Amino acid sequence: MRAAPVVWPLLVGLVTLGLGQAAWGHASLVKSSPSNGATLSQSPSVIRAWFSEELAVQGSVIRLYDSQQKLLATGGVDTSISDHTVLKIAPAKLHAGSYSVAWHAVSADDKAVRQGSFRFSVSTGGQAPSPMSSSMTGSMSSQTPDVPPLAIVNPADHARLANPLTVVIETTGDIATLTMGNNMAMRGMGPHIHLHVLVDSTAMMPAATQLAKVGPNRYAYKLGHLAAGPHTIKVFWADNTTHAAVGPVHTVTCTVGG
Repeated sequence: MRAAPVVWPLLVGLVTLGLGQAAWGHASLVKSSPSNGATLSQSPSVIRAWFSEELAVQGSVIRLYDSQQKLLATGGVDTSISDHTVLKIAPAKLHAGSYSVAWHAVSADDKAVRQGSFRFSVSTGGQAPSPMSSSMTGSMSSQTPDVPPLAIVNPADHARLANPLTVVIETTGDIATLTMGNNMAMRGMGPHIHLHVLVDSTAMMPAATQLAKVGPNRYAYKLGHLAAGPHTIKVFWADNTTHAAVGPVHTVTCTVGG
């Protein structure tokens, strides 16, 4: 009798491959130091951002900007931490004022890219700038410009969804001039007003190339994989310098299944 072919190693390999693929995801911001919207009494010696999974050393970057969007410092993966889940900057001494930190995270396993930002302030003499936590709740200045209409088409409010998530917005505005990486000045509306997407406490400022047109005046932006549980998604136009909302803030809540 012929011996049956040996298939166990192949089966084990396939199972292992399947498990590895199932574990792939997108690196999401877990926390930052300083925290988003924090007001510090002195300049931070180190700025860090922690992520949910290992980051690729090549391509993952974190940048510090002042209130005029001048680049002050650039950092990358903290290689002193073995799991490579932290981005770090060690800036020079910062003066009183508002600062923003933009991060670009590349997952080590599947090279998926996510990006976002957080803000903090340095205060002296008790004169603290307004933190992002209050400026991004929909408050509008006394000289609010006439912004294009904006709405969240998907997901629906209180929807229960499965990963990966995508948000679909609708606007009659020229998306090429209303997103990062393009001419962000809107005629007659003041400088640097562009699209912001806030998922819980993570702010994202997508570029036009990251938005897929899915219908008349409709654009899709991939949020990727979110943790199981409830999430709040906000979409609004905002000033690039202060990140204060310009016009209404559109909000939906949803739940991601386990």
